[in-house]
Amino acid sequence: MIHAADDCASGHRGHFAEIATRAGFDGKMTSSHASMDLAAELLTLADELGDYPHGQLMVGVPVLAPVTPGGTPVIPTAWVTTGGRAQVSRWVKVSCPSVEHTYHVRMSRGMIALGTPRCGMCDEKMIAPSNL
Repeated sequence: MIHAADDCASGHRGHFAEIATRAGFDGKMTSSHASMDLAAELLTLADELGDYPHGQLMVGVPVLAPVTPGGTPVIPTAWVTTGGRAQVSRWVKVSCPSVEHTYHVRMSRGMIALGTPRCGMCDEKMIAPSNL
């Protein structure tokens, strides 16, 4: 966002570095991190805002020292995230039912709902897993 506000005019120096420092970023400007004050402020803000009705987000704030968001101690150098595992893939493996060869493609659930394609090797209608 700082690059966008600066229109990428300053690289990682000058105006960009000044904005980043005032916003609460520390360290080398090409790989800066949130200062302790900014990290604590963001954790407090997240705690005050509470849960947002959405799917899981995998964003985090690196915590470089113990901070207590909402009364829960955080281990130093841990990442505070919105929780859970990262989503690996939305693609579903669709396979040819033939035992003579293995041919599969990956499709979204929405496309599978419209219908599975035919095998590129034997022209059989491909099948999706039954647990969709």
